[in-house]
Amino acid sequence: MSELYVVEINGDGEKGYPENVVAEIGICRIDSEYKDFDTVYHDVILLDPMDIGKSSLDWLSSTSGMDVRELYLGSPVMDVATYVKKIFNGNDVACFDIGEVFGKYLLYEPWDLTHEVSVMPSVSRRIPRNAMSEPGKTLNERIRYAYSVICPGDPAGIGNGRRALDLAQMTSQMIVVLRSHGLY
Repeated sequence: MSELYVVEINGDGEKGYPENVVAEIGICRIDSEYKDFDTVYHDVILLDPMDIGKSSLDWLSSTSGMDVRELYLGSPVMDVATYVKKIFNGNDVACFDIGEVFGKYLLYEPWDLTHEVSVMPSVSRRIPRNAMSEPGKTLNERIRYAYSVICPGDPAGIGNGRRALDLAQMTSQMIVVLRSHGLY
């Protein structure tokens, strides 16, 4: 394996496809030695707030801090999906929870990354028990909690960030730390 890509998303709800859609995507690349990562891509998807509805807008605001203006200024989903497929083409991809990111969103059109990538195990399955948050937490909360335990002192410099790129950076930093201990 030469490079590992890490992807995280913010959806407009927690159910996934077909009820919910990807509203934002963030991608990082971890180097071949698993010692560092860099930011590769981040974008917000163009969504009409009237189409997704108040509950989705409330969800986005509470989980990621996104607002209506950002959705209007986003990029068309087909453009983003095409670009993401080019980034990932034939590479290994990881995320904190494969079921949440791929199972609910990225295996379906327009993303359909089924034959585009090799999906690595969920980071959440490789973390120590003390880094697992209590049941019922959102994906964003679970990532943040695990990151705070595995990477004390915020080495990635995320602060209070909740955006998809912040999530991808936290997951990437966790992989770097887990790999240094032979856990990923």
